[in-house]
Amino acid sequence: MRYRFLVITIAIVALGVGGIAQAQPATTYLWRTESVQNIAPAADDLRAELEALVQEMMATGNPAIDNGMLQPALFRPGLAGESLLYGAPAESVLFLSDVLPLLSPPVRTQLAAYLVTLLETYPPLERTFVHGTGFWGYTLMERNRREFYPMPSTGVNLWPPPEVPLSALYALWRYADSTGDWAYLRARLPALQALYNTYDGTPSHYGEVLGLIGAARIAEHEGLRTWRDDAVTRATAAIAAADYVTWVNARQTELTRGEHDWCYPVFHEYRSEPAVAVMFGPEIGRLIADKNPAAAIAHAGPRIGGPGRHSHGRASQPGWMALRGQFCDAGYIYKGGEIPSWNNDWQGGENAYNTPDFAWTFFLLRAYVYGDSAEDLRTYVDAPMCIADLCHLHKLAVAIRAYGQRAWRSVRGGNLDNDVDVDLADVTLLRDCWTGPEIPASAGCAEADLDGDLDVDLADFAIVQQSFTGPR
Repeated sequence: MRYRFLVITIAIVALGVGGIAQAQPATTYLWRTESVQNIAPAADDLRAELEALVQEMMATGNPAIDNGMLQPALFRPGLAGESLLYGAPAESVLFLSDVLPLLSPPVRTQLAAYLVTLLETYPPLERTFVHGTGFWGYTLMERNRREFYPMPSTGVNLWPPPEVPLSALYALWRYADSTGDWAYLRARLPALQALYNTYDGTPSHYGEVLGLIGAARIAEHEGLRTWRDDAVTRATAAIAAADYVTWVNARQTELTRGEHDWCYPVFHEYRSEPAVAVMFGPEIGRLIADKNPAAAIAHAGPRIGGPGRHSHGRASQPGWMALRGQFCDAGYIYKGGEIPSWNNDWQGGENAYNTPDFAWTFFLLRAYVYGDSAEDLRTYVDAPMCIADLCHLHKLAVAIRAYGQRAWRSVRGGNLDNDVDVDLADVTLLRDCWTGPEIPASAGCAEADLDGDLDVDLADFAIVQQSFTGPR
């Protein structure tokens, strides 16, 4: 270790001044992820709530049953039918890995161990959805329930069984990036590549973009250049093809169950009764905000719900973030205008409440596309609807990060020459772009700013040193 440090230090001092190639636009989303520092004390109450809810989750399940892992939450709002949320193992891995860095060190250690148990109990590359003891079909949910109140043994039928979504690749990358447990992925590279190979080359929703990004990152980290290059090509094409309005309209047609359903599936992987799964990465929020935010806001602003008269929620309605019923006072919804007749524009159907994925979707749009402040976001967080309500945990995490300084750090560990290693060639490029602290990086050197703070200094050098592999 001391020798490696000496070699890199000598190399960085000996090299001259220069620059590296300008990154292509798609690389912004491929190779950088959100990093937040200096979270203000104003978020302390949110952090305390997040920590308490994570501890509640870990303490709830009986360890003798499914290693303490929880069943999905069952929601029956009314004519919308029934929904099972939080039964997709990849979804749980993603959101728990996302909140992990925000926890205190002792709870972070406990959650990392919990994640290991989750991966062992419900392998996300094998188990598509958890409901009772069966992989699909009719089964009784009578194991570790996550509803707040005692529930009777409930029978649900899962058919057809959902497939493992491509976005599981991103979820597992997020797990390894958050915990450092790359060994789990390394032992399953054939299965990861097999999942990647299910992609048909025609992107249709943001979860596929996430999956391709995750594949590229895993392949590069493991030194698999052929796979990395193919994933980069496909991800670049998918990023270029991403069209918020077209994709969301198509997903509404595909995933909305009927005229009494509430659905705005921007980030949904599947939504076939009863199984529901969602995925999100900050790269997607940034992509939507960068590409055409006006179109996204115009689409989401007038309504949340299916197209046409069955616009089951109004984004302009105060209280969209609450667990509200559909039959609101018409004057409250249509303030300042003529109240339409029931036949012309009614508000959806006979349901008692929204499932948590509904408000969560719009919350993310408020955070990443509308650019709401931290103080505004905290007013939208609302309350959990069950134990280990992953949408609520994720909203807390997003609100907490809004109180900090956002940067977009590199996930490449100092790989600046676009091979699949970090070696002296990368040290050369870093030295050529060196500015020192708080001096903006020169043109062509954006990729050398590894920590996303706009300069190239010892903090970036430390990242190269930590991830140094030598040629491979």
